[in-house]
Amino acid sequence: MERMYEDGYTAREIGQRFGVSRQRVSQIIGAQSHWNTRTKRELEACQHVLGKVPDAEIAKELHISRSAVSQFRKARAIVGCPLKNGAGARGERIVAGKLKSLGFSPVRMPSNHPFDISLGDLRLDVKTCTKAKAYTNHCGNSQVRFAVHAGKRRANCDFYVLLVTDLKCPAFFVIPSSAIPKQMEEITFAWPKVSPRGRKCSWRSYQNAWHLLSANAIPVAHPD
Repeated sequence: MERMYEDGYTAREIGQRFGVSRQRVSQIIGAQSHWNTRTKRELEACQHVLGKVPDAEIAKELHISRSAVSQFRKARAIVGCPLKNGAGARGERIVAGKLKSLGFSPVRMPSNHPFDISLGDLRLDVKTCTKAKAYTNHCGNSQVRFAVHAGKRRANCDFYVLLVTDLKCPAFFVIPSSAIPKQMEEITFAWPKVSPRGRKCSWRSYQNAWHLLSANAIPVAHPD
């Protein structure tokens, strides 16, 4: 297996040859040698992202063990990528998973990065509102609130993906940063019920607007 791997066969192709899963091939190859020729070559090729992207994500992309990535990184005195925790990190994982299911190739950014997900040339900032953080307005309707950057800081992202987490089905809102008034620092709207008196909420029109992320999409201006 290791010789086939070094000759350029993928773990999936090797697995089909020996009748085992791709994951099992990766385990066997990793156990035999963390430092085979191909592993070194691939890790050296992506050395520029070590410490910026979690070891687990690099390992998954290269079909090698996480310990192999960790050892390679430590041997070059590169500090590991800080792990994200909490509702924000969970929201990013949910959005990244949704993007993958739609055929995109999202790359999550490390902690303290100006934006959360890279999608080719697009920069996405994920904002999460859990049911525990939902608010109630003076009319008794449930509302969700999302903090957004105002002024020059908003230039760090092209789109905001607002996520309302729910045990049954999360709700996604894909909003171009250019569609948000420059001085606005918070987006608030009634959810899941509509606004009182049937008032139309412009933000709700961006629900599941994933088509805006396509290469030819032109962000629309926020209605006055």
